[in-house]
Amino acid sequence: MLKWNKPICPRIFKKVEGNKAKACACVAMWSGGGKFHVSAGGHAQYIVDLELRTCSCRAWDLQGWPCVHGVTFLVFLLLTLNSLEGQENVETKNMKSTMAR
Repeated sequence: MLKWNKPICPRIFKKVEGNKAKACACVAMWSGGGKFHVSAGGHAQYIVDLELRTCSCRAWDLQGWPCVHGVTFLVFLLLTLNSLEGQENVETKNMKSTMAR
C-alpha cells in the first residue's frame, strides 16, 4: 500500500477536490455575520454558515465534509483574504515615507 500523507483519507480528499472543480460555477456573497449566500447557476441559492459549518443544501451536514457551496465559500474567503493582504503590501510599498528611505 502507498503511503498517504494528507490529513484526510483519500476517498474524502477526492470528493472535496471534485467539489473544488464544481465550485467555479458558483458565486458567493457575504450575507452578514458568518453567513454567505451562494448562487449555483440558474435559480439555485444556498446559505452557508461559517460558524456552524452547514449549508442549506444539507450535504455538508449529512456527509461531514464541505459541499460544493461550502467549498465555493471557502475559496471566496481565501481569495478575499489574499487580495486584502496583497493590497496592504502594495499600499505600504508605495507610501512616500517608504520611497524616501
